[in-house]
Amino acid sequence: MAHNKNENMIFRTTRPLKGRRCKIGRGVRFYGQVVIHDDVYIGDYCVIGYLMDDFGIDQHLNREQSSNCITTIHRGAHIRPFSIIGIGTTIGEDCWLDFRSTVGSFTILEQEAELWYGAQIHNRVTIGEKSIVSGFVAMTRG
Repeated sequence: MAHNKNENMIFRTTRPLKGRRCKIGRGVRFYGQVVIHDDVYIGDYCVIGYLMDDFGIDQHLNREQSSNCITTIHRGAHIRPFSIIGIGTTIGEDCWLDFRSTVGSFTILEQEAELWYGAQIHNRVTIGEKSIVSGFVAMTRG
């Protein structure tokens, strides 16, 4: 459901809509409410807005409450295939998430942050503007 033709799109779990000049790959799964700004690339088989039970979030948030959380992907973000983004997370403008990156729930990646291959960011972490997280690194505190 779109706010209007020129604004961001809100995607639901079953049939996501494309925002302006967005590319959404095959097999992408959306959970809950997801807002995707213009010029975003999401590669094949990504999972967006997932409730990250394995990161311990479920003890604070039940499934009904999670439906009110919005996952936001800002303009120009580039999310490579097989990446997972948790519920309530914000991906800043021009961020780069390489293949198989994982971003936990309620996490913020500020503008132009980069996650390289296989990086893992757990719940409630903030990654600063223009930061780089190397591949195979797990961040548990911001």
